[in-house]
Amino acid sequence: LDTEIMVGDHGLMPLSDLVEMSIKPAPAAIYRSNGMVSVSIGISPPLGQPVGPFIDKVKASVDGFLASKGYDQLYAHYRGSAGQLQTFLSQFGQTVAFSLFILLVLMWIATRSMSLTIAIMLSMPLALLGGMLNLQLLNLFTDQNLDMITLIGFIILIGLVINNAILLTEEYKSAMLDGLEQKQAITQAVIRRK
Repeated sequence: LDTEIMVGDHGLMPLSDLVEMSIKPAPAAIYRSNGMVSVSIGISPPLGQPVGPFIDKVKASVDGFLASKGYDQLYAHYRGSAGQLQTFLSQFGQTVAFSLFILLVLMWIATRSMSLTIAIMLSMPLALLGGMLNLQLLNLFTDQNLDMITLIGFIILIGLVINNAILLTEEYKSAMLDGLEQKQAITQAVIRRK
């Protein structure tokens, strides 16, 4: 502030005579989103905590804080994993429903029997139930969240169960064509698939 500058009709004057200065905290940079000043905060869930419940807790805390302080002109926008989770779950659900429909049609075409197709399709809920029960059992010993890797494991499980059900129905149909009774055909199919 001791630097002198030339001012017309006054000559050289120190900068401190021309301005007032004070030191105040300020952001290093100003970020804008949609033309509005914004602040970005990066938050990661604690180790072992699923992203979904953590995001719900953060949203509730932020909304409660903004409402209690009367900051009506402020809003919070979530992006990254937080913003993509709901979109992913919605698209995943639609994909699974469409895949099940396609699988139902393909099974009916392959077996030419709606009862066998339904029997094959009914193996999936039992596999999912068993998988979820085993996941809960595993959680008694160590934390295993229902994350992307676990979902891939469930898809593999469903594929294996469907494959086994198809092979069982083929053995059953073969035994029925050989002239066995229905109960004997089922027993023979299960024995051959051991």
